[in-house]
Amino acid sequence: MHKNQAGLAVIAMLLCGCSTPYSFPGKGVTDTTQAIYRCDDGQRLEITYYNNQPNALAVIKKGSGPEIVMANVISGSGAKYNGNIWQWWSKGRSGIFSDLMKDTSTECQAIAE
Repeated sequence: MHKNQAGLAVIAMLLCGCSTPYSFPGKGVTDTTQAIYRCDDGQRLEITYYNNQPNALAVIKKGSGPEIVMANVISGSGAKYNGNIWQWWSKGRSGIFSDLMKDTSTECQAIAE
């Protein structure tokens, strides 16, 4: 478990603005997609998705909080990402951002900018 968290931390540092280029592991070109959501708690959720099979990551910034690196995990429906104590579960233009330790969540809707 700790090896996975350390690996995600390294990937996060490399993806989030370091000057050294990073080749994302996987097949072919890494697909990068950005999305912005407005959550019921009034905060803005900014997400950058990095997809390159078999890897899928999301880097999420909620409000003025830190950026969180999340790995895609199995879900019954939609796309689900977990990172440390947080979870992002989305389907279509909406999703739920959760703090698993506090057992709290907020619903979020995609916005156009």
